[in-house]
Amino acid sequence: MNITETYEKTAEKWPDKCAVHDRKGDLVYREWLEAVLKTARWLSARRHADNHRVGLYLRNNRFFLQCFAAVARLGWTAVPLDARWGGSELESKVRLSGLKIIIAEPDWTEKCAFSSVRVVSADTLQSEIAETESWEEPGNGFTDSPFYFGFTSGSTGHPKGFVRTQASWVNSFACNVRDLKWTPHDRILVAGSLFNTHFLYAAISGLYIGATVILLPHFSPECILLAIKNFAPSQVAVVPTMLEALIADRLSWDGTFHWISSGAKCAAATKRDIARLFPNSLLDEYYGASELSFVSLSRQEEGAPADSVGRPFFNVSVAIRTEDGSWAEPGRTGEIFVRSPLVFSNYVTEKGTRFLSHAGEWVTVGDIGYLDAEGYLFIKGRKNGMINYGGLNIFPEEIERALHDHPGVAHAAVIGLPNRYWGEVAAVFVQVNRSEVNKKMLVHYCLERLTAYKIPRVWFLLEKMPYTAGAKIDKRRLKEKYKEAVLWKKL
Repeated sequence: MNITETYEKTAEKWPDKCAVHDRKGDLVYREWLEAVLKTARWLSARRHADNHRVGLYLRNNRFFLQCFAAVARLGWTAVPLDARWGGSELESKVRLSGLKIIIAEPDWTEKCAFSSVRVVSADTLQSEIAETESWEEPGNGFTDSPFYFGFTSGSTGHPKGFVRTQASWVNSFACNVRDLKWTPHDRILVAGSLFNTHFLYAAISGLYIGATVILLPHFSPECILLAIKNFAPSQVAVVPTMLEALIADRLSWDGTFHWISSGAKCAAATKRDIARLFPNSLLDEYYGASELSFVSLSRQEEGAPADSVGRPFFNVSVAIRTEDGSWAEPGRTGEIFVRSPLVFSNYVTEKGTRFLSHAGEWVTVGDIGYLDAEGYLFIKGRKNGMINYGGLNIFPEEIERALHDHPGVAHAAVIGLPNRYWGEVAAVFVQVNRSEVNKKMLVHYCLERLTAYKIPRVWFLLEKMPYTAGAKIDKRRLKEKYKEAVLWKKL
C-alpha cells in the first residue's frame, strides 16, 4: 500500500482533469503525477535525510502537497511544520522529530536554520525539479512504513509527535468512499491549513480517489464563501470554529454541498444557524483523533440523535469498558475503546516512544462515553480532563455543550482550576456575541440544563479565545495563565 498508488491510473484515465487548484490555477492529473515523480527523484538522489524524515515548512499550496506525496512515494516520512510556531517552539519540534532536512519557503529559511539541519529553499528546489527526469519506481510498497510524523494539537497538555503508516491512511480512504460517499467526481474545498491533519487528510484522500482538491491560501469567512460560489465544491472540509466565523459574519449561500467537520462536535445552535444561512448544505460530522483516525460518523441526512457522534465507520469497532475492566452494556458509561486498521503507530516524546493504552487489540485515547441500543456513540468527555470537585466528577464538555446552545455565546471553554478547599473547581471562559449577555443570565441558563454542582464556580468573559495550531481553544494556555486565580478563595 502507498498513498500515491492510484496516481498513474488516474492520470491515464483523466489526464486533463484538475487535480489541485490553488492561487496559481489548475494543475491537471497528468501534471500532478509528473510533479510528484520528479520531486521523488530529486529527493532520492540526495540522501540528506539519513533517517528519511523531511520537514515541510511551506504555505498552503500545491507544492506542499507535491512534496508530501513525493516523500510518501519514496517510503520516507513527511514532517509538516507550523508557520505559526515561534523560534524556540519550532526548534523543539525539529529536534523531537529528528529532522536533518527542511524544505522551506524562501522567506522562512532563516527561521529554521538550526545547526545540523539542511534547509532547502522551495524556489531552489522547484527550479531543480524542473530539470529532473521522472522517477519510474512504482508507488505500491511500504505498507507498514511510517510516512507521516504529525503533532497533536495539545489543547489540554503538551503536544506530542505521532507517527502513521501508509496502511493506516489507505484503509481510512476506504471510509471516504464507503461512508462519506466520496467519488472521483467530487470537488473538495480544503478551508484550513495543511499542517492540520484534518485538512491534509481531506486533500490527500481526495487525490487518492481522483477527485479535484481546491486549496485556500488561508482561512477567512469571505475567502471560503467566495470559493464556494466560484468553484461549486461538493465537499467542504472545515472545523466548527470556521462555521462560527461564517455565522458571525452573517454570510450565506444557497448552493448544494456537504460540510465535512471534525475537531469538536458542533453545537446545536451552530447547526441551526448554518442550516438557515446555507439551506441546501448538509453537515457531516465525524468523531476521531490524530491517533485513531475515523471512529464514528454523523450524517445530517441520516438523522442521528442530536447529542451523539454517530455510528462507527464500516471498518471500525467501538466498545465501552467500565472501571472494573468489564465491557459495558448499551447505555452504561465508561472508557471508549476502538479496534480498527486506521490507528496510528506510536507517540514520539522527549522521553522516547510511547503507545496508547490498550486492552488486547483495543486502544483508547481516554474519552468517556456510551453506546445506545442502536449503536450510536455518545461522548461525555475526556478522562484526563475530568474535574474532581470535592469528590464529584464534572466533565467540561457537558457544560460547554449547554453553553454553546445559548444564542449569545460564541465560544466556551471549561477547565479545572486548583482550589484549597474543593481540590478543583470548574472555571468557564466565555466569548459572547451579544453585549447584553452576562454571567447572571448564563448561570440561570445553565441551572435549567445542568445539575447544580456542575455549574461553574468561576466565570471569565473574554473578548477573544486563545487557539492551538489545530484550531481548538488552547485550554493549556488558559490553565497556565489562571492556575492561581482561585487557589485560596472560598467559593
